[in-house]
Order: sequence, then structure tokens, then C-alpha cells
Amino acid sequence: MTLTSFSFFAFLLIGLLVYYMSGKGQKYVLLAMSLFFYFAIAPATLRYRLKLCAIVFYVVFLTYVGGLLIDRAKGKRRTILTFFCIGGLAAVLFVTKYFYNIFTGIAGLFGNPGAFEWLNFGSVIGVSYFILSAIGYLTDVCWESYPAEKNPVNIGVFVLYFPQVISGPVTRFSQMNSQFCEKTGFDPDRISHGIRRMLWGYFKKLVISDRFFLIVNAVYGDYTAYSGWQIFLATVCYALRLYTDFSGCMDIVMGASELFGVSLPENFNAPFFSATVQEFWQRWHITLGGWFKDYVMYPLQKTKGMIELGKKCKKRFGKKAGKKIPFYLAMVVLWFGIGLWHGGAGYYFIASAGIPFLLMLLGDVLSPLFEKVSNALHIRKESGIFKTVCFLRTNLLLCFAWVFVCAGATGRGFRILGHQASHLLTGERSVLGNTTLQALDLCLMFGGMAVVLFADYLQYKGKSLTDLLDAKPFALRFLAVNAEILVILFYGLVGSSAFIYFQF
Repeated sequence: MTLTSFSFFAFLLIGLLVYYMSGKGQKYVLLAMSLFFYFAIAPATLRYRLKLCAIVFYVVFLTYVGGLLIDRAKGKRRTILTFFCIGGLAAVLFVTKYFYNIFTGIAGLFGNPGAFEWLNFGSVIGVSYFILSAIGYLTDVCWESYPAEKNPVNIGVFVLYFPQVISGPVTRFSQMNSQFCEKTGFDPDRISHGIRRMLWGYFKKLVISDRFFLIVNAVYGDYTAYSGWQIFLATVCYALRLYTDFSGCMDIVMGASELFGVSLPENFNAPFFSATVQEFWQRWHITLGGWFKDYVMYPLQKTKGMIELGKKCKKRFGKKAGKKIPFYLAMVVLWFGIGLWHGGAGYYFIASAGIPFLLMLLGDVLSPLFEKVSNALHIRKESGIFKTVCFLRTNLLLCFAWVFVCAGATGRGFRILGHQASHLLTGERSVLGNTTLQALDLCLMFGGMAVVLFADYLQYKGKSLTDLLDAKPFALRFLAVNAEILVILFYGLVGSSAFIYFQF
């Protein structure tokens, strides 16, 4: 089962009927649906299914029992229990995502990369997402943000809730539990909103994203045959492809969740309209960045060691350095963690995360200089031209970082950048000549992207495309929705590629 398959729609339809007929047993229906969905999307091998069973039981059991034990403990015992429970959850992430790659890399240095093949457990779908949610729950219980949940079913639904289990968003127990426990009545308006949100996601993924994928795959598959500007164009296409793929996936799962009366937190907020790199990452994958800030960066800044470091820096370098240096060190840990989360043992993901961090660091350090230059040149920061230049600058800088992700390896990323610089205008092939894209495909890609960016611009201004359409006559709304459905049915590239963030 995939999010674009007929079986998924049948699963949703049957689930909705049972859900709204079950009364007070709705959360039990959600748990059953989540377990069924999780195993239905997995490869149909006995070994893999047994592994999933063991991991799911272990994570839910440790989260539930660990929360109860932490809640009852006091003082140092509470801290020790939290450390061991979180360590037990993190071990699942380490073993399934990093263990094999790390040891294979070490063995490869000695000329025997297959020595640790027996450690290859295979990837576990969604493990990066539900492990973070579970760790956040245990941490909140330790901090006494709320008492431990006594009903294991509520923990099971929270950890494995089917719309979010494979690709996020990363949720908090305080956000979700009350929604799971309340009886949800059938709301036609909410059902309509959920369906339209899903259609919007399918439009992004099937009509736009998978067409950009063809360009990215062709160019980065044999980059030496293309000129530097063509590689740059493919990198821009990757940025558009990544956004429409991931945000499209979020629209699908959030729309599906709305059908059951459960609202998931937003993961995107018009990121391409960001004036700075820092603002971009505040608008992109919002729940992941928020999780790392709340559970890694801020607690690290409050540690005794960081406080002492700040005092020493203040005495030696001044008040400003006393605040900034501990902050920068915490940011290093934050970005290293985000890069590691994305890429496992793939160093290119750490490089691609490190470049935005360095850009943010330089921007913060040089901000007084930029301010002086702006004042000297009498630049009006509120002007549309200035904002447009900032938008373009931010996205171009991020495209530079994404070269390493497209390349798939740090060394290859640098070689591609070198090729771009040395072959800026000369190449053996044309971008479109090595793909199956036709004039209609280009119209769908760039016309569809224009609609997406218009919707994002409305969001950036605090409005929404949905509200704009709702204010129009019924005939126009009916025409727009049906046109979207027809475009998806006739021009959607169903099955051409999986959602990118499923790999994480």
C-alpha cells in the first residue's frame, strides 16, 4: 500500500465508516488502523514483518512503562530513568539507521566492506519520526510538563498514528492526546476540507514533483555531460521537486487526518519567501526544527557547562561574546543533529546541513556591517525590490547546499561544483534532450509551480488559497476542484517515484 494507491483510498473509506460508527471506541479504531497501515506499507517478507512487530512493541512498551516510571521517580532517580529510557529508544534509531553503514564504512577501509553484512537489518519505515515523538513525550514527563499517560492505547495511537507514522510531522503528546480521546462527530465541512487538502497534495506530487525529478535524475546521473548553468538549473529543479514532494506528502497526510477530525501541526509556511537562511529553516520542516530546538538546543544552553562557558567568555571577550559563543556552540550541535537525522551515516547530509549553518552564522556575525551599509546606501528594507532580492539570494544560497544532497556524496558534490565552475557554458547534452518531457509537461510543471507559489504567497501574507476559493461562487469552486481532479487523473505520473522523505 502506498499513499497514491487505490488500496489506500479503500483503506480510508472503510476506516472512516468504522470510525464514525464506533462511538466512544474511536481511538481503538485509530490504533487498529495504524497497526494495519504500518504493516501494509512494509515489504511483504516474513523477516521484515517480524522485525517490525518487535520494534513496534518495544517502542510502545518502553514509552508507556518508561513514562510511568519516570513520573513516579524523584530527584536523580528520575533523571537516570529518563536517560536510560531515552537511550533505549535512541538505540533503535541507531541500530536500524546507522549501525550497518558505520561498520561497513570502517570495514571498507580495510578492504572488506562485506564483513558486517549480518548487521544489515534494513531500513525501518518511519522510525526517525515516531522515535523523536516518543523521546519528546518521555522528556516532557521528566520535566513535569504533564503527568504520564496511564492508558497504553493512548500511547500506542500517539506513537503509531497512521497519517504521520511514515513521514511526520513530528508531533507532541500534548498536541495530540486530547484529539484522540475526544469523540469526533461527523462534520461535512471538515471532510470536504480534508479531501481538498489531499487533492492539493496529490497535485503537487503527481503533476509537478515527479516531472522535475526527471530533469534532476538525468543531469545529476551524468553531470559531466552538462554545462554549469544546466547543472544549476537541475539544482533549482531539485529544490522545487523536494518542496512539492514533501509538502505534497504533508498535504495528503494532513488531509487524511482531517477526515478523522484530528488536526496535525503544519510543517511548512511559505519557505521560498524567506528573506534569510535562518527564516527559511523556520518555515521548512517546522516540526523537526522545533523538536531539535526544544529538546536539544535549549536544554544544552541551560546546562551548567554552557552557563560557565558564557561567563568566562563574557569576562574575556565582552558581554556580547558571552551570549553568542554558547549560542553558536548549541547551534553546531543542533545542525549536526539535523544533518545526522536526515542522512544516517551519509556525510553529505551533514555537509548540506553545515553549509546553511555557516551561512546563518556569517549572517549573524556580519549583520552590524550589513546594517551600516544599508543605512549608508539609504536602502529601504520594506521595499518590494529589496525583499525580492533577499528572497532570491536566500534560495540561491540554499541551492548551493543542496548540490551535495543531489550528488549523494560529499566528494562528488565538490567535483560537481568544480565542473560547474570550469564548464559554465559548455556541455555535450541539453537538459530536455535526455528526458521524455514534452511541451505539455513543461506547461504542467511550471504552470502548476506558479499556482503553488501563488498559494504560498497568500500564506506568507496570512491568507489562504482555500479561503480565497471559498469566497467565490459555488460554480467556480466546483469547476476548480473538478479541474484539479481531471489534471491529476489524466496527467499525474502515478508510481514514477516514491516520496523522498519516506527514506528518513
